[in-house]
Amino acid sequence: MRKIKLTIRRLVFHLVLLLAIYCLCRGIFLFTNRVEFNFPTLFTAPYLLFAGIRFDLAAIFMTNALFILLNILPAPFIANSSYQKGITYLFIISNSFFIFLNIVDIAYFPYTHKRMQSDVILFLNGKKGKTSITYSPTSLNNIGIYCWFMLH
Repeated sequence: MRKIKLTIRRLVFHLVLLLAIYCLCRGIFLFTNRVEFNFPTLFTAPYLLFAGIRFDLAAIFMTNALFILLNILPAPFIANSSYQKGITYLFIISNSFFIFLNIVDIAYFPYTHKRMQSDVILFLNGKKGKTSITYSPTSLNNIGIYCWFMLH
């Protein structure tokens, strides 16, 4: 029972630490691009930091669903130190990628005046990037014909 409490405590610590990192990234983003936003009052930026927590929580739970599931599995090996190290490495590697994208967005915003995530969502919805999907069969067909002629 004690090892299970320790595992849950470790999970909560990882998620709270990640939330703090996301909030720090949001703060750096707002500070770096403060000229673009033209805040009307001094209290607008802290309000945006606080209001952004719900989006950060949604991103954290979506990107860490596997990590959370692996931590709450009702299995005897869950308290094993090797297992905990493995899922901690999974946590670090996967979240490093998403934090990196968040940091890249800080430098990306002044040039495009929109967040990188909006383009990703449009691409996943199919509202952007349809030409690559439309022309993919044609390109694959051309490559196949070229290979056929090269082999014969």
